[in-house]
Amino acid sequence: MSMGEQESLFGEPEGGDTRKGASSNSGEGSPTLGDATFCAFDVETTGLSAFSRLVEIGAVRFRLGGEAEEFSTLVDPGQPIPEEATLVHGIDDDAVAGAPDASKAITEFLNFSEGCLLVAHNASFDVGIISIEAARAGLGLPDKPVLDSISMARSFLPPQPDYSLATLAAFLGLDVSEMHRSLPDARATRAVVEATLTSLSGWREMSWSFLAGDRRTMRFSDFAVSDAELPLGLDLLGRALERGEPVRIIYDGGTKGPAPRLITPLGVLARKGVVYLEAHCHADGVNKNYRLDRIRGVEPA
Repeated sequence: MSMGEQESLFGEPEGGDTRKGASSNSGEGSPTLGDATFCAFDVETTGLSAFSRLVEIGAVRFRLGGEAEEFSTLVDPGQPIPEEATLVHGIDDDAVAGAPDASKAITEFLNFSEGCLLVAHNASFDVGIISIEAARAGLGLPDKPVLDSISMARSFLPPQPDYSLATLAAFLGLDVSEMHRSLPDARATRAVVEATLTSLSGWREMSWSFLAGDRRTMRFSDFAVSDAELPLGLDLLGRALERGEPVRIIYDGGTKGPAPRLITPLGVLARKGVVYLEAHCHADGVNKNYRLDRIRGVEPA
């Protein structure tokens, strides 16, 4: 579901600002695995890029071997959902009509998961998406670790052909017919966590902190983005951004080559020293992100 012209922001984590006063019940006190409450979560989006929009969040709160509580909400992404994304998860524009926006959905998810050890499968994607959506909305995120179940599976389960969630779910005997929806994927992530951790001798008395090694944890702040300013020489783009007007850019990247693209600029964000322009692409009818250092020219619409 590659979006072609979009550059991924996800990569090696780095520090960033986090919400002051956020809940610190994040596992820092090293509860035992037998006492810890986990929250497995998953997101569905408009694409696979870092700037993709949320269309669904699902989560499962649980203790190992115990009962579970579930949370799920569709999310209005504020733009059309590309057909190629709908083919993956089945969520279309009609499904999200009237759904909460990302700000409300993330706030509800944070309330549901408060006090839990968060876990996601291939967590950098889910954590990155939530981090950037929260930045758009001006939301603070808790400075708490997020475990990655893919790393746990590689360490503690028998060798697998691959460690995708679908492969692991099939290995564990789960129904995979509803995969690629957030709540079924969160349920499958819970199953992976339980299968891995309860296979360890004496797991009930183990501190969760041993999971922090081998890149098994990350934080929302690792994927922080910040507002940025347009560099000098892009005055026409700056005026279009201020006025909400379209312009044409010559972009050295993506699948369309250097052909002019009609866009309406929406904002400027920085990540790891790289500045990105978020803009509405009129040709494709969706929001995309463009590296500013690859914009070779700007023309009136």
